[in-house]
Amino acid sequence: MTPHWLKDFSNYLRSMAPNIEISQEYGRLIQMGDYGRYTDRDVEISCYKNIHCYLEKGLGSHCEEVAKVLRLTDRFMTDVKRGLYRFDMYLFGSIEEHREDNRLGRFLYQYGKPMERFNSLPAWAKHICDKAGTEVCSEGAYFPTCSQIGYEDLAIVFTRSQVQINEKSTDLYRRRKRHFFWFFLDEPEPKFVHGLRFQPDFINVEPQKPDDELRPF
Repeated sequence: MTPHWLKDFSNYLRSMAPNIEISQEYGRLIQMGDYGRYTDRDVEISCYKNIHCYLEKGLGSHCEEVAKVLRLTDRFMTDVKRGLYRFDMYLFGSIEEHREDNRLGRFLYQYGKPMERFNSLPAWAKHICDKAGTEVCSEGAYFPTCSQIGYEDLAIVFTRSQVQINEKSTDLYRRRKRHFFWFFLDEPEPKFVHGLRFQPDFINVEPQKPDDELRPF
């Protein structure tokens, strides 16, 4: 039986999907002498252009929950025939961890790859969870500023509790929040909150070193 938090996520995932244009292989074979070829055409679908998956450091033991979310997402992308898209994974931690690594404007870890028809999103749950480890920081999580989240992209965030975001990203986050899907894993069972119903803490972050990047969403 599908738990209610996954059902809520699935409903929002479909209802909040933007309309995008993709190039899709046209199913009619056009004969050209002794040869044939398929042609492409632009079609409009309700889907996301790319997917960004964020995991808080220390939540590596929640691989099963992460895999369930990615499995539903994978099924949705397949159902709407999205085709080729990009999948990016990130780790974030406390503000002190980012400051120590001189990464106030960057993630502690980032890896991405193009996803094709026969690739599987759930298969990457173990990869990102292994990177996250199980050593939980006692401080709150800091979600660094970034610019890679497009208006038509999907952002899936796994965290323990309240998240801090650089206040320079306030306006841009508000423009993207309908495509943010937050999962809180430090509870008896996972909790899902859609971006329109979640308000992160916006804080003033000053660079510690000259080469700290503080980029907006």
